[in-house]
Amino acid sequence: TGVQTCALPIYVVHRYNICTGQSLASINLPALPLQVRVTPDGSTAVVTSYSGTVTFIDTGTNQISGSVTVPTDPNFTPSGLAISPDGAYALVTNYEPASDSYLLVVDLATRQVTQQINLNYDYPQSVFINPDGTLAWITYPWVNVVEVMDILTGTIVRSFNIAEPFSMAFNATGTQAFVSSALGSVQVIDAMTYATIATIPADLGATDLQLSPDGAFILVNNSSAQSVTVIETASLTGTTYSISGTPQGSVLVPMQ
Repeated sequence: TGVQTCALPIYVVHRYNICTGQSLASINLPALPLQVRVTPDGSTAVVTSYSGTVTFIDTGTNQISGSVTVPTDPNFTPSGLAISPDGAYALVTNYEPASDSYLLVVDLATRQVTQQINLNYDYPQSVFINPDGTLAWITYPWVNVVEVMDILTGTIVRSFNIAEPFSMAFNATGTQAFVSSALGSVQVIDAMTYATIATIPADLGATDLQLSPDGAFILVNNSSAQSVTVIETASLTGTTYSISGTPQGSVLVPMQ
């Protein structure tokens, strides 16, 4: 007889040199990491792990420099993550049914939870902060809802329906919000009136949105259709290009 052993999975975040593609570091994380964001000054990477932890990584040393949990909540399953434009705080969604869904406010200097704001719908997947840092837009892809919250007061100022909303981006001035629908389109929302300005065709699995550094284009990954869509923000028209593989996750690299 023999004993069969199984290796436990290792969860890491990888850091690469974007010019050469060289791997710079692999940093072990708690189980099931989901989203990662970097503070505006580049000093800290913040990672949500569905297993119940928000982890801070010092980008100077590539070492974990702290973490946040919610000991009073056995159902803490952090998913969405957004960092304020001034780098003062992070917002984290708790990916649970409405009875346990909430938004955490985490002070990035003290690494402490300063506020827990209850949410209204099931499974808030992601959160996005508008350019002036006044509003948080929360996506609920499984109930087809987007909520807009006043960050100062923690109150919901608007809720509206979009089919399977996953990702968001704002134009350079913050006057328009672009929301991807996994059914194959990008909705353009007036950020003042919340009226729909345009529906731009993309492709199935439209998820990650990225605004180009000059604000001229929004890039869309269509993960189910092996394609990407490039939207011109001036004309609100898009062109879809077929690619190989399943595009998920994206980052824009500034030209030197």
